[in-house]
Amino acid sequence: MLLSPLVEGTATIGAPHEAFFHAFVRRINEGLLLTVPPSRNRYVVSHAGPDALRFHADGWPTAFNVGLNDVDVTAPSRGIVRYRIQYGRWTRSAVAMGAGFAMIFIGWLLLFDLRTYIAEHPGPEYLGLSPEQSVGLAWAMALFWGFVWPWVLVIGHKRPLRRLMESLIADVDVAAGGAAPRPRD
Repeated sequence: MLLSPLVEGTATIGAPHEAFFHAFVRRINEGLLLTVPPSRNRYVVSHAGPDALRFHADGWPTAFNVGLNDVDVTAPSRGIVRYRIQYGRWTRSAVAMGAGFAMIFIGWLLLFDLRTYIAEHPGPEYLGLSPEQSVGLAWAMALFWGFVWPWVLVIGHKRPLRRLMESLIADVDVAAGGAAPRPRD
């Protein structure tokens, strides 16, 4: 579940569910879900009801912007909303960019004789690495930054997405006439 591009949570609202979901749909339809340029802020409502809402990012720039790719918001009980954010498109973009970087870096390592270059141009000797160790470190960096780091980003992206969604819920709740409750942890 740690590597899964999924965030779930709950928050409290003060507005009636119908007013809350109506205000949320209006905010999305007006292109005001996020305060970023409209080219990266295009969301489409795919389902709206008195106690549920589903919306998704419309296009790659929006999907990659913050990761609100596919979002479900439901109201299981009075004063509570539950959200589920799937950011698979954001994850695929991050992993693809990491793989592209790795291919370029690995291609560079394969094309050039790095060991000979390091032996002829010693550079910072304070590290105390042999040419073989330096080449091994270069390969490790290519593999880490290309294939491990994107997954670190996927894991690290969960908390900011949760904070963003709870902030959006609080803003929409105020717009719908509810008090400004604190999101639940």
